[in-house]
Amino acid sequence: MGVKNIYFPCNFTVVMPVPEISEEERGRRAFQLHRDRAVDAAIERIRESLGPSWRSFSQAEVELLRYLLGESWIATGRRTWERFSFSRLDAKRVAAIIELGRKVRKKEKEEQAAIGEVLRILESSI
Repeated sequence: MGVKNIYFPCNFTVVMPVPEISEEERGRRAFQLHRDRAVDAAIERIRESLGPSWRSFSQAEVELLRYLLGESWIATGRRTWERFSFSRLDAKRVAAIIELGRKVRKKEKEEQAAIGEVLRILESSI
């Protein structure tokens, strides 16, 4: 474990142990951060393009969308992901992705099959 010095303006120092983080854990965290940022940006583009109709989706549905977009980001190359035009997705396509997420959660559809369908939907936006 490393040590981190925290300095306070009152002229005293507190020494706190800092847990060691392996390179593997750092890599995992960086990967998750990149995925989350990419998904957040995609959802923001979708939200902006749908305008008022975005409000028709519940928070639970948005979480299903976030989940499947995250899994799709993992399954595709970065260059392909960047070519997807999320702002071209209409409410019907977004609802289709959400429905795929519901089916995966209910174990009615295999996750990999659903991801393949999501990627086909996203490819139609290019």
